[in-house]
Amino acid sequence: KLPQEVHIALGNQSTEMIVMWMATTKYPSAPVVSFWPKGGGKNVTVAGSTTGYNVSSGLWVSMPIHIVTLHVDDGGVVYEYQCGHPSVGWSGVLSFTTPPRPRTTPARSMSWAVYGDMGTVIPMGATVTKELIAAHDEEPFDLILHVGDIAYAGVNSHGEWEPTWDVYMNQIAPIASRVPYMTTVGNHENYYNYAA
Repeated sequence: KLPQEVHIALGNQSTEMIVMWMATTKYPSAPVVSFWPKGGGKNVTVAGSTTGYNVSSGLWVSMPIHIVTLHVDDGGVVYEYQCGHPSVGWSGVLSFTTPPRPRTTPARSMSWAVYGDMGTVIPMGATVTKELIAAHDEEPFDLILHVGDIAYAGVNSHGEWEPTWDVYMNQIAPIASRVPYMTTVGNHENYYNYAA
């Protein structure tokens, strides 16, 4: 019932942060994120929407995918947040830092992690995730860009393995819930009109 596979992504504006997660239970009303500036400040609750992953292969059993867009201050502000639903349950308290404000003086460079071909156990994705978390804890990233071949769940046009996506998204949640996790498609995501 509790939120899992929590991850964040940048929105269309530097003041938007998108929070997404899965839950094994349908919510009786809109999913919500409650967030506040770390160290105190106004607690804001924002409602979002729910969608699903619709692959007609018969192999995919999608949990509801919850999406909430937050309007935040940019410029390196640290926010804490919880996602879920008041009558079903909440995630633990998570946090993220907004990217530096564009065109600021003095300028600050951004730190990105960029990689592709990760997967779960093949090719050693769980090990890469642990190293990524350790690197972020030592010197924080502002953004993660995964350039395709994400979970290796898309095996061919006849199959899409839902459990692989769940393993992968839970694997990256400890970092993807703290750092905007942006993706592009690779050949393993090209099935079902790039919906795999």
